[in-house]
Amino acid sequence: MKIHSRVIMVLVINMNETMIETIYELIDEIKGLKSYQSLKSIEKDIEMSKDAQSLIKRFKEAESKYHEVKKYSTYHPDFKTRKKAFQEASYNLFRHPLIKSYKTSEKALNQTLEEVAFRLAKCISPRLKVDTNVSLTALGGKSCKTDQH
Repeated sequence: MKIHSRVIMVLVINMNETMIETIYELIDEIKGLKSYQSLKSIEKDIEMSKDAQSLIKRFKEAESKYHEVKKYSTYHPDFKTRKKAFQEASYNLFRHPLIKSYKTSEKALNQTLEEVAFRLAKCISPRLKVDTNVSLTALGGKSCKTDQH
């Protein structure tokens, strides 16, 4: 989970040593979860898999080309071709067994993180709203979803 360094600095300055230790204990607990361990293990397997790396490369290339023409929508002459190539690359990538396993573990870990955020917020105040749409994939940048035209 990547948090901006300024936010961390503000939190660290305003926290006492006990709070920081408690947070690190929580992080260690989360890192001990089966979903986290599975996620890290599968990441290594994906890095070692030539097949998965090839699919990821094709997906990123197709995604980049699709996003280049997406802003022009159907007015761009290559829009349909690039959209279809992106959809096929996405389909092929997410059918790969390692990627499927990764997404399953990622989803389980996201649910845990959302539960922790929800409980923490409710302990502070029942009126606090918690954005449960902050997932690992949302933190990573571009979405893997395609637009439906």
